[in-house]
Amino acid sequence: MKAFIFDMDGVLIDTEPMWTEAKPDLYQEVFGQDMYAKIGNPIGLGIDTLYELAAVKGSTVSRQTLVDAFHSRAPHIYQTAPITPGLDRLVDELKSRGYRLGIVSASPKSWIKILFKRLPFAREFDVVLSLQERADLPHKPEPHGYLEAMKDLGAIPAETIILEDSNTGIAAAKASGGFTIGLRENLMPGEEQTGADAYADTIDDVIKMLK
Repeated sequence: MKAFIFDMDGVLIDTEPMWTEAKPDLYQEVFGQDMYAKIGNPIGLGIDTLYELAAVKGSTVSRQTLVDAFHSRAPHIYQTAPITPGLDRLVDELKSRGYRLGIVSASPKSWIKILFKRLPFAREFDVVLSLQERADLPHKPEPHGYLEAMKDLGAIPAETIILEDSNTGIAAAKASGGFTIGLRENLMPGEEQTGADAYADTIDDVIKMLK
């Protein structure tokens, strides 16, 4: 069985600019200004990984406080951030070629559900895995989420393609053994991808690779 697995943020939906705008106020509200400066650039990190990073740097803020701050801002972001152009064509191409489709995201399932209301092809996904809901699976850059999705899709790494954007996600995808494509379309200015098997500037480039 062939599988194609998507990351969500930065791949299906371009949330990073809105999160980038929201995070300074969010982090200073939750952690305080000094801890915010210590945390640095958290692009590609899930809530749990971010919480652990802050704890290592001396934060005593509870995980739930951080989660609540993110959840208060998420609905607006996932209802309004741009959907990546061309995904409908990519999904059609994948289904015509016999691929089963999955998502592996660090975001909570409630955020994924908000996005799904905006995707006309949402029902085409056979597996949706939120690492936020799976305490038994280490987060990216560990490969466990992708390996679990492959198992649920009935695929092996050699028959799996993974579409990622952040270097954290690319590292997880590569470590799983799947063929990893770095999607550059939604990268923030100055971001550079490393470690992927191939790179695509747009979703149309991904479709060309399939053909």
